[in-house]
Amino acid sequence: MTKKGASATLNNIGISYKDQGDYAQAINYFKRSLKISEEFGDKYKISTHLNNIGLTLKSQGNYAQGIIYYTRSLKISEELGDKHGIANSLENIAIIYFEQKYYDKYYDYSMRSLKIREEIDDKKGIINSLLNIGSYFTEKKDYDLAMDYFSRALKLSEDVGYRSDIAGSLFKIGEVYYKKKEYKIAEDYYHRSLEIYKELDDKMNIAISQFLLANLFYTQNNFNKAIFYCNKALVNSEGLGASISLKNISTLLYKCYKVKKNYKNALKMHELSLDTRDTLESVSNQKEVIRQEYKYAYEKQAAVDSVANAKEQAIKEETIKRQQVELSSEKKMRNTLFSGLGIISILLIFAINRFWVTRRQKNTIEGQKQIVEEQKELVEEQKKDLTDSIHYAENIQQSLLPTIEDLKEVLPDGFVLFQPKDIVSGDFYWLQHHKDKVYFAVCDCTGHGVPGAFMSMIGSSLLDEAVVEKGVTKPNEIFFEVRKGFIDALKQTEESGTQKDGMDAVLCSWNKNGNLEYA
Repeated sequence: MTKKGASATLNNIGISYKDQGDYAQAINYFKRSLKISEEFGDKYKISTHLNNIGLTLKSQGNYAQGIIYYTRSLKISEELGDKHGIANSLENIAIIYFEQKYYDKYYDYSMRSLKIREEIDDKKGIINSLLNIGSYFTEKKDYDLAMDYFSRALKLSEDVGYRSDIAGSLFKIGEVYYKKKEYKIAEDYYHRSLEIYKELDDKMNIAISQFLLANLFYTQNNFNKAIFYCNKALVNSEGLGASISLKNISTLLYKCYKVKKNYKNALKMHELSLDTRDTLESVSNQKEVIRQEYKYAYEKQAAVDSVANAKEQAIKEETIKRQQVELSSEKKMRNTLFSGLGIISILLIFAINRFWVTRRQKNTIEGQKQIVEEQKELVEEQKKDLTDSIHYAENIQQSLLPTIEDLKEVLPDGFVLFQPKDIVSGDFYWLQHHKDKVYFAVCDCTGHGVPGAFMSMIGSSLLDEAVVEKGVTKPNEIFFEVRKGFIDALKQTEESGTQKDGMDAVLCSWNKNGNLEYA
């Protein structure tokens, strides 16, 4: 068997393991296949393998690693102009944003994916995008629009005979009816979806459908049926390595057993829920998603700047060549003219000479004018690219700030006055609700604009790390940890003349007993 054949075989084995829920083995085979494709420089295959690894990591709830592989796959697909690959990567990145509750970004990436899939008439992809966009409107409680997208997905699935997508559309529609509290209709759609997944022996989606039924019965206080379907879902989830499903199932079982006063099983499910929650809700997962977004935007902008610089250099070289040709041509003409008119008087020679000098000056002025106009257009284009990039960075920075809803939830009388000088800012505010305390701060980083924004990202991450990961509770001690973090991150020393970047900040800690500490 050739190496390329071996790569394809390894990839197919990886897909088989993934479908069975054996994610560790799936990743192993995908990475072996990726290594062979990299040896041959087959970018199409490399992009596919990266995407498969990202999908498998995402199924395990490992968003931080998953988005790294998705982003690498997206960059290669863009280089190749592979619209199918671009659409797949956009959708996969969108789903990670959904899981992290960045719903506006989820909607943006899903719409971009749908547009490309409609251009290339990718029916399977169109169905997936319609379901994703419908889920966005479900979260926004716009149930009419959600139902419209889900119904379009169901009709297209039935037209082309995709059984798995028919099942997916049915349980999405059931979810809308559940949200609208039309429980009988929701139950019917969930059962129809479950039966199809059983026909397909799709254990992961069987477990998800059973969990949805369990949650439906729990909502109606039918705890016996909820426990029945939860246990079935738990059995079907075993060995799949899917942290998301295990967390949801174990949490719901804990609630049911608690109501039924079955404390032994309640404790067992509570411990299982805590084990999976630590993986899914870690601060590092959320940080890595944002970091990869910054990295992708930066590298894409760097590529644009590189093309612009090359274009500018080509214009300059062409201008120099044209001027050299013009000067050489004029020199030959002038020598010929002087040779042929040697007998003409000095006055006539002087007049002709002045005529050519004037003409040359006019040509030079016109040439310089054209160069100036070209350079002006180039500068304006670069300015637009830079401004667009900064606005994109603004969206990313805004996503790091706590929302008004977050603030009102813990500080009902709180408010924020935030008026940055530039598009992006070194000023930021921060809020964290951890255990029984609320921590909030206002911070002013050294630098402003883009440099200040990067400093604000570091400062926000260090505050999260001190409170959530290290468990520091006193404001002065939190600041001590943040200061050490700045020194480590920026490689600062005590030597004279070295930079001392950091931030000025006020930090408060408050609990519901009315105790307030600040630094």
